[in-house]
Amino acid sequence: PTPGVWRLFPKHGARYCQNQSPRIPGLCLANLVDLRLMEAPPKIKQARKKKNTGKPLENALKAGCRVYAAQNRAFVEKVPTLWARRGADNFGRMKTKRGDFHGALPDGGRTVDFEAKSTTGDRWPASMLTEGQREVLERCHALGGLAGVVVQVRARAEGEPSVGEPIEWWVPWANVISRGSLTIADLDRKGMRLRRKATALLWLDAAEEAEKRRAA
Repeated sequence: PTPGVWRLFPKHGARYCQNQSPRIPGLCLANLVDLRLMEAPPKIKQARKKKNTGKPLENALKAGCRVYAAQNRAFVEKVPTLWARRGADNFGRMKTKRGDFHGALPDGGRTVDFEAKSTTGDRWPASMLTEGQREVLERCHALGGLAGVVVQVRARAEGEPSVGEPIEWWVPWANVISRGSLTIADLDRKGMRLRRKATALLWLDAAEEAEKRRAA
């Protein structure tokens, strides 16, 4: 078998077979399974399922990034999620020093870092931001960069069983609270609603409007 690809499943338990060959005594080829044909480990599948709840928001923001790149107004991309193996069957995300979206503005090369968070409640809990994410956004803001959080709320109307149409805001980092939650009224006061162009969310327009309002 190809080294580093095959996994041995003995009768009891499981262990990895790295750089082994079928000529090793006691190795049963019937118990060898090609990792390339296997499903993702359960922890990765759970993380993917959780992550995919915000996939429409992520795709709309990436479309917005392409719009701004074509206009030479911003060069921002989605930062890929990196996975690290922590043991034989344990995987976890690697910590990165960037937000969900990272890039720069052409005017002086100003850095851009922002997170994208989606919730199905009628308010956005600040606890959705991890300490690492807060550290990245705080550093970007302190150094004069454009930092913030794109918040999407899919609230349930009273008496309705399903969530309604999503509403998105750009919340500047200076207005992001450390604890508690922001209601829709709070988000309108602290942030700026995003407009759509086809499937793209125009986050930069909202960020610029929020900065102008804060400076006024």
